Amino acid sequence: MPSSSSGGGSAPPAGENAPSAASVNTEAGPVISRPRLSLGSKLALLGALYIASGLPLVIAQKVWPVIWRQAGASLTAVGLISLLSLPWTIKVFWAPLVDRFGQRRHWISAALAFMALSCAGQAMAMGQEALLWGAGFIALLFLFTLASATQDVALDAYAVELAEPGQEGPINSVRVVAYRFAMAAGGGALLALGPKIGWPTTWWLLALLLGVASLAALRVPEGRKSTSSASMKSLVSASLRWLRQPAMLPALLLVLLYKVGDYALSPMTLPFWVDAGYGTAEIGAVAVTLGTLASVLGALLGGWGTARWGTIPALLFFGLAQGLSNLGYALAAALDLGRAGLWTVTLVENFCQGLAVTAFLAFLMALCGKEAAATRFAVLTALSALPRELVGGFSGLAADALGYGPYFALTTVLALPGLLLIPRVAPLVQSAVRNK
Repeated sequence: MPSSSSGGGSAPPAGENAPSAASVNTEAGPVISRPRLSLGSKLALLGALYIASGLPLVIAQKVWPVIWRQAGASLTAVGLISLLSLPWTIKVFWAPLVDRFGQRRHWISAALAFMALSCAGQAMAMGQEALLWGAGFIALLFLFTLASATQDVALDAYAVELAEPGQEGPINSVRVVAYRFAMAAGGGALLALGPKIGWPTTWWLLALLLGVASLAALRVPEGRKSTSSASMKSLVSASLRWLRQPAMLPALLLVLLYKVGDYALSPMTLPFWVDAGYGTAEIGAVAVTLGTLASVLGALLGGWGTARWGTIPALLFFGLAQGLSNLGYALAAALDLGRAGLWTVTLVENFCQGLAVTAFLAFLMALCGKEAAATRFAVLTALSALPRELVGGFSGLAADALGYGPYFALTTVLALPGLLLIPRVAPLVQSAVRNK
């Protein structure tokens, strides 16, 4: 039988030496009781919703730049498109609105509807070059990313509220798999379809798909969301008190540091493939496509392991596997392992990354609890993403200065500080699980 996410072992009685991560009262009112869904129903439901969540990101990051460049945009203009992704970075600032007003399904449905309207507007503008560069078209793109970021806030909170103790692992496995499937398959499908039937027609079809998804989202059953009687001020104040709990300090440091080794490694893996003399076709097939499949397999196994052994053991052992897998690249750089060796190193590293991310998401779920889940989960994910740009931005400088081999070894060292914090947060996670 799956164990709880506490990681097993005896836990101190509630309130003794282990304050709950979710113990601060948000004054949000009584929890509404609803019939429970089976785990299978939850996984199917969340899988469909996270496919809809992953598709907009790949559109913004992979498809829009292709469309603009084919339309004659300068590289400077194409680069500036990345600024339209800002809502995914700053979504924490309006997450309290999602907690305060309405139901999760209404937010998800409204976000999908606005994305559908944006796609319809984009379809009308794509056939007219004058409109393609106008402020109105840029506003449509921004509406799309703003709505998608808001959908992510509501959906993450919904997943937290659906998860019961012991279900975090399978739920996050499906979440990771569905999201990566949308990014891998959705972007490729759009880029293949657009040139064949025309971008306007493709975008009309996308608008129709999102519109249907918006209507379907209205029938999604609600999770364990508290009624919203708290004011915005009290909601924000309660979230700040939650963050300021003394027991939260090591947990927040762990959120910040857990993926630093991975963030440092990732920007340099594909350049290493290029410098090792491999062509773009092989890099795409192995490092990107097969690597994604390996990470999906890791996520599935990671979900099973998290449910079987608990969040804390999974967080420790899968995090250790993620850090040690970086050494494979160090060996490949130092010893020239050849084609088979580099393929193996790449697939193992991606597999271990999938293991770790599932356990990490289960840990974030345990930390935020179900009260004000939208705000708290958005805060934690924003904190975890903070080192990505900082560490990734300096990865090239460090690799140039040290060389690939020493730099890849350094990324393993960077993974260790977060792992050392895990025993410190175990009582907090155990307490949070008991309070669900």
